[in-house]
Amino acid sequence: EAMSYRQQFPPPPFYPRFPSPKAWTEYRRADEIEYEAIMNRNEAVFYEQYEGSRGAKSCCLRICCCC
Repeated sequence: EAMSYRQQFPPPPFYPRFPSPKAWTEYRRADEIEYEAIMNRNEAVFYEQYEGSRGAKSCCLRICCCC
C-alpha cells in the first residue's frame, strides 16, 4: 500500500527545535503577532477593495439613472 504524504514526509519535531517551554512560548507569541499583522492587512485591503467597488457601482448607477 502506498504511503501518504504525511507518512513519507513527517513534520519535523518541535523538540529539540524548541529546547524549553520558554523558547516554545516565545515562538508562539512571535507567530501570533505575525499572523495578526497579516490578518489586519488582509482586512484593510478587503475594505479598500469593497469600498472602491461600491463607489464605482454608485457612480455607474448615477450615470445610468440620469440618462
